[in-house]
Amino acid sequence: MITCLRCGIDHEHPAIQRPRPHAADADMNIVDARAGKVRAVPRRSKVAIIGAGRTRNQAPWEDPAWEIWGINEIAQKRADRWFELHPLSVQTDAEMDWLRDCPKPVYLIDTPPPEIPMGVRFPLEKVIGLGLDFFACTFAYQIALAVLEGFETIGLYGVDLPWGTPRERLYESASVHAWVGFALGCGRRVIVPADGALLQHPPLGRIHPRPRRYGFDYHEEKDAVAAQVSDFFDLYKRGAFGAVGGDGPDPARIN
Repeated sequence: MITCLRCGIDHEHPAIQRPRPHAADADMNIVDARAGKVRAVPRRSKVAIIGAGRTRNQAPWEDPAWEIWGINEIAQKRADRWFELHPLSVQTDAEMDWLRDCPKPVYLIDTPPPEIPMGVRFPLEKVIGLGLDFFACTFAYQIALAVLEGFETIGLYGVDLPWGTPRERLYESASVHAWVGFALGCGRRVIVPADGALLQHPPLGRIHPRPRRYGFDYHEEKDAVAAQVSDFFDLYKRGAFGAVGGDGPDPARIN
């Protein structure tokens, strides 16, 4: 276990693996690295944003109609674009090696240095220009970019932030939900797994896949929220928030 320079939490990051070619990969062209312009040939109208949670297994990996976007250096079946939105100064040697060898466009917050040939500067000014400046995690930036680029369908797989670390539950989840609402308001279709944590109140996932509605499901909603709050503080006191990508609430804690 090491203290992550990115989030300040003691945990092991998933193993770093070099991306491998896949039959469903898009042909990605960097049009302007400094301006953050990337083009897929042929253009695709659907994008799947992949996190580390268990619902990532439901992503449309084999469907060539979808672009797939990866995060950090987390290994996955395929990706057409990668996002490493942490300063290069906090990357480990292994992570820098991965960035240098990455064969697909990889978005950076820094101006891409020559040693990262597929580096692309993330177009922060343009996504802020959409009208919402609420970014607490990479997923929020990805949703914003998907809206900016005109994707019609946005899928979120493994983005189960309400089951994650305190930061993910308290801050990152709110940012992602805000951008999901923004995307819906722009007429985009947003897909999340039915047994995941996003767009669920409370985030019970596979235990109770139907949301509990405040007021209309008064007792069930009240008890479920109370159990989730209690579970959160119990886990926090035990220091059990080190793992990345939670599996959801304990069925024994939920009525």
